[in-house]
Amino acid sequence: MKEHNYSPYAVIAEFNNNGWPTETRICEKTLYIYIYEGVIPGVSEEDLQMKGKGRKQVKCKRNHKNAALAPKSIAYRPKRISTREEFGHWEGDTVVGGKCKGSECLLTITERKTRAEIARKLPDKSAKSVVHAFETIERELGTGNFKRLFKSITFDNGTEFQDISGIEKSAFGKKNKTTIYLTHPYCASERNTNERHNEIIRRFIPKGCLVKEYSKSRIKNIQRTG
Repeated sequence: MKEHNYSPYAVIAEFNNNGWPTETRICEKTLYIYIYEGVIPGVSEEDLQMKGKGRKQVKCKRNHKNAALAPKSIAYRPKRISTREEFGHWEGDTVVGGKCKGSECLLTITERKTRAEIARKLPDKSAKSVVHAFETIERELGTGNFKRLFKSITFDNGTEFQDISGIEKSAFGKKNKTTIYLTHPYCASERNTNERHNEIIRRFIPKGCLVKEYSKSRIKNIQRTG
């Protein structure tokens, strides 16, 4: 955690994938408890992204300002998606580095069941760039595979996600390749899995740092730490 900025989740995943140092096995929740209680020498709450502080709760605004987006509200998302029992339902957002308009940013999407993470560099924070990124992924995977892997994606109400038809529509035909849902305004907790992963990314790309200074290979390494 201290040397590589791993989150507790990433630490457990690393051991599960590459072997545990001893016969002892613990879960992510237990690791958090060990950290809070000071059981691990040299590791404390200060080494966590939130530094042990509870996040301030913000009351959600229930109505979408843009009436055209209302039919895509998370309120209409099937309840089965909330159970996290089925693979293929994702949450997404953008992570901005510097404050310069038009600067590169990251598109991040997180799978709700497995917490798998995908991070792609965008030339700017625009709806056009987001649509192009998903078209690129579709070309890489093939439309059939894309539909199986990305059954739905839940975004916030950012302007970069408001070309819903552009994201949903397949680049190779008139049919849709996925289904988009939007959280209620000012309600990041409705896509908290992706929000948490973005906080981990911020450990490597702090606010003010330019995304363009990070290579694609570096972004992939950061993606793996979530």
